[in-house]
Formats: sequence, structure tokens, C-alpha cells
Amino acid sequence: MLNELYTKFDDLTDPKVNPNIYKVETVGDKYMAVSGIPEPSATHAKNIARLALDMMDRSHSVVFEGQFVGALKKILCEVDNFDDQFHFEYRGPVIMKGKSEPMDVYLLTRVGL
Repeated sequence: MLNELYTKFDDLTDPKVNPNIYKVETVGDKYMAVSGIPEPSATHAKNIARLALDMMDRSHSVVFEGQFVGALKKILCEVDNFDDQFHFEYRGPVIMKGKSEPMDVYLLTRVGL
């Protein structure tokens, strides 16, 4: 199941398809990708937000066999430096592991969907 999902994510991070995204690594059930590295980009936040939303879209088409435990998580993102192509809904403060104070969290979606 993870292999199928990561294959779909790898398609999204292919440098020929998406030169603004760099896949760092996959470890266990964690997939790490960045934008703006090694070359700085003024649109790195938009690039990674688009990737996150595309990953959510692709994850809906993975066929899960057997029992499914848990739920799909919303992508959390800061609101700064975005334009009107994204919609942010304030979720409220959330207690995060390793943080002494709750963090403000926003849910990210595309405008017009």
C-alpha cells in the first residue's frame, strides 16, 4: 500500500515534471520533499502547497486492502505569502508533540473546489 502511494508521490516530485520540488527521502511511512533548495525560489511556499494538495488528490486513488485504521490528515500550512489560489480555514490552536504552547493551525484547500 505505501509502495503504491509513494510511487504516485514520486511521479509528482519527478524533476522533469516538477523542477521546483526536490524529494529528500522516504523513511518508513514518512515522505519528505522540499522547494527552494538548493536554488532559492520566491514561490517555494506555493510550490510545496500545490504538491501537498496534489499528494492528497493522488492518495484518494490508492486501493487499500484489508483493514484501514485512522483517517486522512489535512495538510497544515502557514498563511503567509500565498495569493487567492488557496483557501485557508482557521482550525484553532492544536497541542503539538515537543511544543510547549499550542500552535495555530489552518486547513489548506484550493480555491474553486
